[in-house]
Amino acid sequence: MGAPEAGEVHLFHRSYLGWVRGPVIYAPAGATRFGEAVSLSGSTLLIGAPDDDGEGRVYVYNRDPLVGWQLSATLTPQGLANTLRFGAAVNVKGPHAVVGAPDTALLLGNAVVYERHEGVWQDEAVLVPNLGPAEGRYGSAVAIDGEQCLVNVGLDDSGVIGYFGAIHVWLAAQEVLEIDPEPEPEPND
Repeated sequence: MGAPEAGEVHLFHRSYLGWVRGPVIYAPAGATRFGEAVSLSGSTLLIGAPDDDGEGRVYVYNRDPLVGWQLSATLTPQGLANTLRFGAAVNVKGPHAVVGAPDTALLLGNAVVYERHEGVWQDEAVLVPNLGPAEGRYGSAVAIDGEQCLVNVGLDDSGVIGYFGAIHVWLAAQEVLEIDPEPEPEPND
């Protein structure tokens, strides 16, 4: 559970008594909105701090059975121009992670896919919306599972009435499908 204003993340674990409070991870010095987004997979924990240094950061923690949770890496929007709120959405599954940055130039947004190689997180791809300025807040929610990645479009005004959200499904580094929340009605025969 994240507590972004307090700058801490509270961890819980399940025991025979139910859910029990575990350790608390405090924000590193200077981190802002630490814990706004969190994701846990095995012994890897991603904690988003989307307003850290004006751009955002994601802090990667690993659980060591002897010493507990230790900061092991910091992901930044390195090389991405005008990226704001990097870390507003995070998801990790095994050696794969995706980080959303829903506010970029023209408020389009993007998502960055990472893969862990020999303990080092490397950016693999930057996923961007394909329809231009009509799609805003791209990356406000993200998910990853192996070679498949989902990226939310917070505002997609390609609909006839107002703004609708959409989910873009990516396979490896290629977009393969867009899920529209308002499908076209089937014609009556």
